[in-house]
Amino acid sequence: MHAGSGWPIRLRDLVRRRDALVLTMRDASVLAVQHPAAYLTHEEVQLYRLTTYTGRSVEAAADQPFLTRDGWKPVSTLCPSDAVAIVAEYPRLFGRGDTDAELVKLLAYLTANDTNSDGAAPPIVDPDVRMDFEGAVQAKEDECAEIDGESDPPRLYVRGPSGTHSKILRYMDLVGVHGVPARERVVPEFIFGLRQDKLRLYLNRLFTCDGTIETSGRITYRTASVRMARQVQHRRPVDHDESRRPALRR
Repeated sequence: MHAGSGWPIRLRDLVRRRDALVLTMRDASVLAVQHPAAYLTHEEVQLYRLTTYTGRSVEAAADQPFLTRDGWKPVSTLCPSDAVAIVAEYPRLFGRGDTDAELVKLLAYLTANDTNSDGAAPPIVDPDVRMDFEGAVQAKEDECAEIDGESDPPRLYVRGPSGTHSKILRYMDLVGVHGVPARERVVPEFIFGLRQDKLRLYLNRLFTCDGTIETSGRITYRTASVRMARQVQHRRPVDHDESRRPALRR
């Protein structure tokens, strides 16, 4: 993670740039932002993949230490029953990028789990959500139409006015999500560099479509794409009204 913007970034790209900010662990296991003090050359080695019970995954060299109940241990010495520490809360890492709020909403709606990323919306039962979707489409000067033969309530799809090409579908093409199969879907890369309010808006509408609140209070998100699940896990917690809450529709 680039600590200056919150963008996911490969380690080799961090080394190549030599000007990036990274996270370091201070006293009491608190994460802080810092410039790297040195860059060391390391020959290619075998990597181990560690996957936690909650689905988090990381690849590391054999001597990479992980914090366990018994202190720091190299990943190569860990057993399947060992518990390792994970980050409970990142520092406030948000970008400075900005874009149209209605397009951010539509990217979330039109790439939801029950869509084909072809301009058709997921099934929308809540009238407030339907109004929000239709308002976003109209704000971009496109039209909403109902799909013939669908059950009640009818599903909506986006089209351009009077047979013209849809501006929204053109935008989906531009960011690389138009027509992408469910298992290959990703969060568009530019989303990670957005300001806090726009990132929150995207997650808000994403969880509106595919999020679930269980009676236990646990909040889950479902998607057919493993990569998208990991990306949402990367940026799910957001600040809202001075408190830290999961991203949910108002």
